[in-house]
Amino acid sequence: MQIKNLSNTNSQSIVDCFNEAFANYFVPIHASAEYLTLRWKGARIDPALSFGVFDKDKIVAFMFIGVDEHYGKLTAHNDGTGVIPAYRGNRLVDKMYDLAIPQFKAKSIEQCSLEVIQENTRAINVYERIGFKKLREINCYGGEIIRTNAPTPPNLVIQQINQPNWKRYQTCFDFVPCWNNSLNWVKAIQDTYEVIEIYDNQQFAGFGAVDKSGSLPIFGIVPAFRQKGYGRILLDYMAATRPKLRTNNVDDSATATLQFLEKMGMQNSINQYEMLFNLT
Repeated sequence: MQIKNLSNTNSQSIVDCFNEAFANYFVPIHASAEYLTLRWKGARIDPALSFGVFDKDKIVAFMFIGVDEHYGKLTAHNDGTGVIPAYRGNRLVDKMYDLAIPQFKAKSIEQCSLEVIQENTRAINVYERIGFKKLREINCYGGEIIRTNAPTPPNLVIQQINQPNWKRYQTCFDFVPCWNNSLNWVKAIQDTYEVIEIYDNQQFAGFGAVDKSGSLPIFGIVPAFRQKGYGRILLDYMAATRPKLRTNNVDDSATATLQFLEKMGMQNSINQYEMLFNLT
């Protein structure tokens, strides 16, 4: 078997390996080439720093790596790792990282990150063996929004924005968003999302980004405008055309946000750990 980067690997062979590796996963996943192409773009995947294990010409394991800043450090984020069942038990993930880490360091990458479902103890053990440590618990929510259908108060304006002010949105967060819930994720595939802002008497009060399916990777209200029901109004606006919303990787310590999501009708489905591996 040989380990090499994915720069010249046929996309359909990657899709086939992905679907075989995740056929019996905790969350049902069946990817198309279009889905993976979009996800790679959003996650800022670098094929030259992503790796596969090949048995002759067949890819049997993979590791998708995105590169960007996270927690103020240049980070190699593992956006997906899989091994098809017949090849498990051979420490292929360890071997991919053994090859990858020197290349990460050569690119001045300071840390590795990933997210893993809490029940996936086998994967957690592998990542801890490699050197990852649990940083925080993150929770995923989804469901049909309890709508008020109340008219928007006259002091508020809610509108879709074509040219988002990304820097301004940073004032809306109580915790550091995860990789695929970050502003950089939305920026990379902005055409996929509606970016919606809310104003109170012409003052920016909050925003959210949502796609047609109801995926809501990121939203927030400026602290000075909280406890006014603006979060509910924002999600109610989104739910008018997509009754079910889902948002992933909410920091478990963000109690107010978790309670808000539950009041809106969303239910906790899957919980994960964010893990980091310091390379410096």
